[in-house]
Amino acid sequence: MELDNKNIIGAIIKKYRIKHQMTQAILAEKVGLSEKHLGQIERGAFQPNIINFFKIINVLNINLSDFGFSNSLNNKQKELLALINSSTDEEINLFIDIIKNIKNFTSNN
Repeated sequence: MELDNKNIIGAIIKKYRIKHQMTQAILAEKVGLSEKHLGQIERGAFQPNIINFFKIINVLNINLSDFGFSNSLNNKQKELLALINSSTDEEINLFIDIIKNIKNFTSNN
């Protein structure tokens, strides 16, 4: 999976932004980021957080397989991604907190 490499993430986002003939300003406005921050993501200086990542890939219609995710998701994975895609930022933050707490609890027991 390529999600651990900021340069690759940024390059893929930039490639699709250009493919869709979108300026950084337009994409930034659509996903609620500053143009400067989007530029830093594209250059690999920063990784987008999970919320902004999903906003960007939804606007640019990027397939997760472009980032190294397998297209062969099981039904539970598909269900989880559908929930994420249909959730508000606040709900996603809550999901992240819950998952982190469950993982911490299970790894300590």
